[in-house]
Amino acid sequence: MKFGGPVKSLNVGGMRYEPGKRQIAQAISINDEDVTVFKELIQHQVTVEGRAVPTDSALDLTKYF
Repeated sequence: MKFGGPVKSLNVGGMRYEPGKRQIAQAISINDEDVTVFKELIQHQVTVEGRAVPTDSALDLTKYF
């Protein structure tokens, strides 16, 4: 995976529900393809967390893999 610069974390939010996805938070629905990408990011030491808005507590997405 190639990045344009150093990436230390990724905030996930606003991923709407659609058929084939499972809802894991109010504003986050994921499918197997999303999980594959998140796992690859984590292998590159990128922290992947979920928040609908900046004031929300961070949701550890890895517990849904």
